[in-house]
Amino acid sequence: MPEWSEPCVSPIVAALVDRLAGDRDLDAVTDATRTLTVGELVDGASRLAARLADSPAEQAAVVLVDRSVASLQAIFGVQWAARPLVTLDVDEPISRLSDVIERLGSVSVVDATGRGPMELGSQRVIRTAELPATYVDPLVGDPDGIGS
Repeated sequence: MPEWSEPCVSPIVAALVDRLAGDRDLDAVTDATRTLTVGELVDGASRLAARLADSPAEQAAVVLVDRSVASLQAIFGVQWAARPLVTLDVDEPISRLSDVIERLGSVSVVDATGRGPMELGSQRVIRTAELPATYVDPLVGDPDGIGS
């Protein structure tokens, strides 16, 4: 579990973590079917940030989103990793998603919904639901291969 005193790369994330540090059980985000606590939001976001830490700092992250708390958690994870962010609606045709990703060049593609394709163009898609439950500090990366 991340400690609230651990540094974050992004000032946006650092400010949010500092503000919410008092209560990990506080409801953070809610959609029509699910609520994430502050602790759940931070834990999931930190796992994605750790996974993105293996890519070049200037590489954008394309997040396939819907209107769910999982999408917000993924966006938070990209911000935590201080990566450029592009959001695309997961329900867009695959040809359109592939075209946008091709035009962007080298990117990390993240599916926050569990409904997107396994690959888009030549890019393998990172599924947030399949990231390891073990916390990995995004500042340190993944020297032990936990997120592989």
